[in-house]
Amino acid sequence: MQPRALLLTAKAARRSLASATPTAVTLIRALSSASHTNPPPSPDLTPDQIRRIGERTKSQLEDHLKLKTEVPAYSLDPSAPAGPVDANHIRRKRLLYRSKQRGWLEVDLLLGSWAAENVFTLTVAECDEYEKLLNQETIDIFNIINGAMPPPVELEGSKILKRLQEYAMSSPFGKASARTYETVKDRTGMI
Repeated sequence: MQPRALLLTAKAARRSLASATPTAVTLIRALSSASHTNPPPSPDLTPDQIRRIGERTKSQLEDHLKLKTEVPAYSLDPSAPAGPVDANHIRRKRLLYRSKQRGWLEVDLLLGSWAAENVFTLTVAECDEYEKLLNQETIDIFNIINGAMPPPVELEGSKILKRLQEYAMSSPFGKASARTYETVKDRTGMI
């Protein structure tokens, strides 16, 4: 692969992953380090500038992929005891947010309501499985859950996917009932 193509691939990988899995982090780091050690030639930049750009980009990427546990006081529950914030709790809140904010109403409602009821009771391994599902494209998630598309290799045999499919088939929002829709939205805290 040409250095310029490698750099573009690394940039695309960084943009596409909002919350990366350990495998994806390894891939992104490999792509990033390769593009910084062998930068594309540029007549406008000196080698020192290219090196500094590479160091800065690598630092920004590592900061972006790190799970933040320092949060402003205004975003914490005032009734919660004071002390450090649990990284596991932050991860679960991130999973919940990503479930509710997919950008497609049907998937927002389906994943958001399921996550509101289940994400805080999942084991760490189940959170990993669920995160693999959330890393898929929204249209693919919808098609995988309703069975119109087979799951990707990393989700084959997933217990979480099976639970989500069962939840979807149980008609959690009723049969085109506005009242049921409102009830589920209220119960799960979806606005």
